[in-house]
Amino acid sequence: LRVVDSQWMDHLDAMDQLRTGIGLQSYGQKNPLVEYKYAAYDMFQQMVADSLSNIEGAGRVEVLFSLESGEEAVYASDVNRSSQTASDGSSTSESYQSAMSILSDGSYGESPVLLTSRYPTFRGAVVLCDGADNSAVRLAVTQAISALCGLSSDRISISKISQ
Repeated sequence: LRVVDSQWMDHLDAMDQLRTGIGLQSYGQKNPLVEYKYAAYDMFQQMVADSLSNIEGAGRVEVLFSLESGEEAVYASDVNRSSQTASDGSSTSESYQSAMSILSDGSYGESPVLLTSRYPTFRGAVVLCDGADNSAVRLAVTQAISALCGLSSDRISISKISQ
């Protein structure tokens, strides 16, 4: 447990460093948010692989997660509805106008009002490890991935890593 806790703290530190320096990606004509998400995903997979390699007999470990859905943000918006009825009452038309709600910090900084965030959900995981031919290792790795990501065992594939 101490090993996993230490690796998690290291991962959080690395994520903070990534967040600090990711703005430089815009100089290379890349979207910093997209680049941050890719880098964070890779770092998470590496952290999981490092943690799994601490399972006795696992040896070298590589992990690949498949995502069901990515992160989604839901923002507040103002919706105006208007309806018009023809003078003879024969038809009615409705129109909707929507505008995103914005907060200002008073110094030209504006940001949309975030209502909720939906975090990525995992579809499955593939784990390659040296100890995959040992049933006890396979069980321990399956249980660890299941506990970490909420995946059922039928969505976790474990194979022996090639030499």
